[in-house]
Order: sequence, then structure tokens, then C-alpha cells
Amino acid sequence: MRSKKNNSYSSSYSTECQTQKKLINKIGQPLMGWSLGEIAEMLQHDYHHLDEPFAGQLEGKLIIGDKTYGVAKAFPLGIHLVKPPKILGIFKFVPVLYDLLRSLWLIGSADQRTCILVNGGPRFGILTCILNSFIPIRRRKIVLWEAYIPTSKLKKRLARRMILGTSLTVIYSRRQLEVQAKLLQVPKSKFIFIPYKAEHSIFPPITMQIGGYVFSGGTSRRDYQTLFEAVRDTGIPVIVSAANPKVFATLDVPENVVLLAARVPAAAFARLMAASCFVVVPMQPHLVRGAGEATVINAMWHGRAVICADDICAFEYIEEGVTGYVTPPGDAARLRERIIELWNQPKRATEMGRSAHQAVAANLTDEHFSRRLRALGAIVAVSKE
Repeated sequence: MRSKKNNSYSSSYSTECQTQKKLINKIGQPLMGWSLGEIAEMLQHDYHHLDEPFAGQLEGKLIIGDKTYGVAKAFPLGIHLVKPPKILGIFKFVPVLYDLLRSLWLIGSADQRTCILVNGGPRFGILTCILNSFIPIRRRKIVLWEAYIPTSKLKKRLARRMILGTSLTVIYSRRQLEVQAKLLQVPKSKFIFIPYKAEHSIFPPITMQIGGYVFSGGTSRRDYQTLFEAVRDTGIPVIVSAANPKVFATLDVPENVVLLAARVPAAAFARLMAASCFVVVPMQPHLVRGAGEATVINAMWHGRAVICADDICAFEYIEEGVTGYVTPPGDAARLRERIIELWNQPKRATEMGRSAHQAVAANLTDEHFSRRLRALGAIVAVSKE
């Protein structure tokens, strides 16, 4: 049984490569052999080049050191998981040392036609990029996503080393390119925009009878004070779910707001979102990186219009007046106006929610993101230094 399954994968991969090769020859091998800076500049303006079949996998190699983030699971063909030797297991009792040794092993497993795909959330991914930044010659090619960019002085220095150790760092809005490049004093060519995904799209959208309330949720960098001021005395029922009760500790909560100040199971959070009339995501102003884009896109996946108060990411995902609205962060009056407007037009809210789902299904699913990330890695693997 095992040999048949492997043969099936091999045959499928061979067919995929042949198909890609024909199409790539037809479209003139876009981005092949370009410098990393040229690739970044090109794709900033038209990331849909990553939707084309790509050639990097035919000649280059993609590797990862940790499969917990689903890239290898979603697309096993052409992405290799580098497992450290078992002897390194004796260092697991010192997690930092263990991650350091794993990072060195992953870097050592790459060559000049290999691209390492790294998630910048775990310490292991951060260490891999930082270590790579200190390699004087034949630095490894790395595509980083989910990069945490802090603003504290010490951590900012580490973040700078992390970005310098990458070939390209994926960001989720073009505005982030300007902000992060300036903050960390690194070239803009180190960043590349790829739209984020609806994490919930690995499951069918939830279809429930719309309830008589507005939903808001999430913990990271939320500005619930502005939301509370926006809905105060409107009589509009609002349910807010945040895992950390400290988010609301000092806030004056209006009578029409119901708080779920505890960790709600992910499935329950999704149902609360899907059963609402529409979703509001209030973000803090002047952010360095987005934090609410996943909530925005997930809500759209479940067929809900979204009003987002934000100035860093939301405009990449919400089409104004079609799938929702974007308001200035911290502007309670403008947010109040949009909430009342949509609350009083339930049919329009439903239509906008339907358009929102269609927009995500066409361009922002988990599959879209994984394919783009994989294509980018393949192009980088065969790019010039």
C-alpha cells in the first residue's frame, strides 16, 4: 500500500511539473532569475503573479523546519521537512539551546538553490533568521512570514537582525512596508506584500439565522473603548468576546454591551461571529503591524459585513461600501455613524455579507495563501543574490 501511495504522489507531482513547465514557457518565465529586490518591487504592485504556475520548484528546493503551521500539511509536494538528528533531543530540557541547534541544522541543510520557509512567531523561526544574518558569505535564502515586530528598543534590534537575515519578509498590507522599513531601518526591498487568509476557510462557512446583535472579538491591539463610546445609548445589542479580561478592566461598559471576558472555544467564537448581523473590529491607531486582519477575513468568510476601525491593514481586505467599511481608528463618532447606518439596513448588511464571502472565496482562502507562499519560496530559490 505504501509504495502505491508514493507512486501516486510521484506521478501527480510529475504531471504538475510538466503542466507548469508548459505554462511557464508560454508566459515567458516571469520573475525567473531576477534579483530579490526586483522580485519584491514587482510583486508589491501585483502579487497575483504568485497565482501563476511557478518554475522554482522544478529547479530549486523548499524546506521547512517546523510543520505546525500547516504549510507542509496543506501542500506536501515539493516542500521538505528537515528533521534534526535524534541526538539533538538530549538538549530538549534547555528549550532555547535546542531551538538554536535546530536552527543551525536547518540552515546547514540548505544550499544556494534552496529556500527556507520560516514562521516568525515561534522562537525557532526567529533564531533561524537571526543566525542567518550573521553568515558572511553564501547566506541562505529565507522567506519569513508571521514576523513579530516589537517597538521596544532591545527587541527592535533583534527584529532588525531577523529581517536582515531573510531574503523576503511577508507582510499583510502595503502600508506595513513603509512603517516597518522605517522603524527597523532596513531596505523596503526586504518586504513583500501577500494578502492574509481566512483561517476558518479550512472548514465550510457557518450558516446560521442572523441574530439581533452586532459582534466584536479578539484581544490583540483592540480599542474597545472607542467601540463602547460608539454604541453607547444606541440601544444596539453588542456582544464582545475577548480571552483576556484585562482588556476590559478599566473600561466603562455600556448597558447594551454583553462581555464574554474569558477564553471562548474557537468553534463558539466562530458561531457568535456567523450569527451576528455584522462584525465590528476596532483597532488601536498607529500600529506597526496588523492584528485584526484574521478576524476581519474570517467574518467575511462566514458571510458577514465588517466595519473595521484601522489604518494599517483593513483597506487591503474590505471594499468600501461593498463588503464593509473602514473608519479612522479612535474616531468613535465615525464608527458610530457606520454602525447605526448598517444596523438600520439589515438587507444591505446581508448583501454586503454575501459579497464579503465571495471576495474571500475568490482570493483569500487558506489555500490561496499557502499556494502564494509556496510559489514565492520557489521563485526565491532560483533568484539571483
